[in-house]
Amino acid sequence: MIRRALATGVRAGNFSTKIDRHCTTCNLVENDSHLFFHCTFARVVWFSASPPLITSNLPQEDDGIQEIISILITPTTTDDDFHRILTILWYIWKARTDARFKNKKWTVLQVHHAVEADIRTATMNDDAITKENDNCVFVGGATNRRIPNADHLCSNQLMILPGPPNYKVSLPALLP
Repeated sequence: MIRRALATGVRAGNFSTKIDRHCTTCNLVENDSHLFFHCTFARVVWFSASPPLITSNLPQEDDGIQEIISILITPTTTDDDFHRILTILWYIWKARTDARFKNKKWTVLQVHHAVEADIRTATMNDDAITKENDNCVFVGGATNRRIPNADHLCSNQLMILPGPPNYKVSLPALLP
């Protein structure tokens, strides 16, 4: 995303006629800015996020989302907010990819639940988690994590949780 290398409709259209250049949700020409912030689906995700973001106030970029990211992520952005922004972006991408290539539609609520579960999993204290539930190991991103109170979900099973890799950037101001 930062390197402007996502295969959105505009870029994919340059390389292949098999990938439609139009958004699977609203049928407008898809670019990074549209996909993550201006598509009707993305707008509802951001507006219903906590805290909400009104994306109609963000610029319409033709090549990437660098200007939008510099508006959202400033030197005063907390690590938690930075993590939340990147996780929301990941799940919007995942919802779009599932819709385009697997014909699987996500709801806005599914995106929010996935974001919350991913953030909760990434921020759990491993020692406390291990004591609460030794029967179930969940794998998400690059680390193994145990989920407390998940006995009803599994017993001595390994479950794979899709998710973005855990990222920690101490100085988000370095992104530009």
